[in-house]
Amino acid sequence: MLNNSFAPSGLLALIVRGIQLVFSIIGLGVSAGAVHQYGSWDRGNFAVAASVISFVYLLVTIFAFQFISPLVSLVAEIILMIFWLAAFAAVADVFGSASCNYTVYSYSFHSTGCRLSKTFIAFGVLNWVLFLISLGLLIWFTIIPVYKAGGFNLLNQIKSLSRGALFANFIPATGSKDLEAGNGVSQDVTSGVDSVPEDKTEAVDPEPTVEGAGEGTVESPTVPATQPHSAIH
Repeated sequence: MLNNSFAPSGLLALIVRGIQLVFSIIGLGVSAGAVHQYGSWDRGNFAVAASVISFVYLLVTIFAFQFISPLVSLVAEIILMIFWLAAFAAVADVFGSASCNYTVYSYSFHSTGCRLSKTFIAFGVLNWVLFLISLGLLIWFTIIPVYKAGGFNLLNQIKSLSRGALFANFIPATGSKDLEAGNGVSQDVTSGVDSVPEDKTEAVDPEPTVEGAGEGTVESPTVPATQPHSAIH
């Protein structure tokens, strides 16, 4: 495993998640208030649902982040980004250009439900932008590096996201093979030095000796001994 040192500080993830959480709480309050004013209202109910789902997910990313894989975080970010886009667009379609003030017999009144809906539109747009930002951070600093290191399977196996579930604490080295199930710990770290297995090393034959009679032994040529001439009788 390699330390994901090029990722931004975990403080950035907490700041983004904290603002998203605050905006989700505000969105939940004003959308619930608008539904209370108008009774059963499908657009308002969807806005409430988007706020509640975001609230629960953000709590998980802050307090139970160790159980979230990059793939789960990616899917959740995409869904919530779409939810907030659809929620504020649906409410804006009704109240975007509407006036919340009206006059009856020279008395000026304002619609509480209308103002609450306009407030939701403002915070809905902001939260949608924030989820776009968090999605971009997740893809650039976590999804792409993890996918390059181990492919699609590794995106679902790694469980080492930092608090906020945007950045991975560690990125496996490219080419790592053995991954410990569930935590993404790599047992094979590329060190840049090729090791030669013992069973593939070539044995070196010992140097031939003169005494040996086997193959490779060099024998000295024999010189015939000089015989003395026989005496002439």
